[in-house]
Amino acid sequence: MIIEKKVKNYTVFVKKDGEKYIEIFKDFLSYNHQVIKVFRNIEDTKVVLINTDYGKYILKVFSPKVKNTER
Repeated sequence: MIIEKKVKNYTVFVKKDGEKYIEIFKDFLSYNHQVIKVFRNIEDTKVVLINTDYGKYILKVFSPKVKNTER
């Protein structure tokens, strides 16, 4: 089951047992991580490989330019 959580001003979607992903995202927001490689760094999408306490993870942050409402 996918749940929606608010972290600061961001909406994060994780699985029900995905608390470690919330912690990784909070570390990302507080710059408490080590970036190993940047895969994509454009205006609306950031994709990086980071080293965390849980191991290496790929983090993708997407910010749409316009808000679309799906039906």
